[in-house]
Amino acid sequence: MSRPRVDVQPRLTGPDDAATPRRWVPRLRASNPGRPGKVASMTEGVVLIRRDAFDAVGGWEEQLFLYHEGVDLAWRLYEAGWSGWYAASIRMHHPLTEPARHALYHRLAARNRIWIAHRNLPALLLPLYLSAWTTITLARAVRRGGLSQTLRGMREGWTSRHTQRRRPMSWRTVHRLTAAGRPPII
Repeated sequence: MSRPRVDVQPRLTGPDDAATPRRWVPRLRASNPGRPGKVASMTEGVVLIRRDAFDAVGGWEEQLFLYHEGVDLAWRLYEAGWSGWYAASIRMHHPLTEPARHALYHRLAARNRIWIAHRNLPALLLPLYLSAWTTITLARAVRRGGLSQTLRGMREGWTSRHTQRRRPMSWRTVHRLTAAGRPPII
């Protein structure tokens, strides 16, 4: 039995109240940022979450610090039976920033991607998820820069993954995430 929606993800827009970069839309098929729908991830900068649900799943994972903590929290909320909603009609303004990334981003994003996989995914999905994200991440790093820091983060994530408490999600949660448009393999 599924619990009600527990988090609402507002639409982030630039100061002009119109521009929403694809990277700010927390669902697949992001070409129309004005379309609401189920989400299985969240933007860490602005999200509304019921406090009892947030506390029940342990809140933000402080070891992640930056990058992918919204995916980690969303997966744990889904595992607990809740779901989220992208409320495109609720708008929050954010400065439009240059998407060029810095060294810290490349390292921590790569490390944290491995950590959240190790923490949350069933063993059978780990190679699929990590293969998909390694391919995507390396292709982006080669095209846009940051390859050495990305490789450093991947090495750091892999060698320290056992510092993360493993709580693999159920196959029911895998199914729910997939039905929400966010299969936990990409």
